[in-house]
Amino acid sequence: MIKKEYYKTLELQNKNNQITPWLCYFGKTIIEAQKQTIKQVDFVVAKAKFFSAYKTLLNHRQKKAVLRLFQEGPKGFSGGFSAKNYMSIVKTPSATATRDLQDLVNKEIFTKTGKLKSTRYELNLAPFLPGNII
Repeated sequence: MIKKEYYKTLELQNKNNQITPWLCYFGKTIIEAQKQTIKQVDFVVAKAKFFSAYKTLLNHRQKKAVLRLFQEGPKGFSGGFSAKNYMSIVKTPSATATRDLQDLVNKEIFTKTGKLKSTRYELNLAPFLPGNII
């Protein structure tokens, strides 16, 4: 989509002497890139603060799952993170996964949405994002 818009704007610019549309497009692109960069930096800082706060509260399985979630970046796990995902990542039976996930929710490290098979978990990064005090 962005590539199409780029070529369309460039083509329109080549057909006349008006540079304003090109400058507007270019300015919007730069601003969007800056917003994405700030979001990524905030995420990396939140990750560092997260591990600083919780490193002693995570068992090795939980740490492995959390690291995998952080690999997904600010957008999070595609389709949401479920108990099935947890079991697959840490190679553990469902009873252990259930205990580990409930422990993470109880410690407010994860937030939980949905019920039964539609239950999904997310990292609770709110305390570590800009504007929040630890």
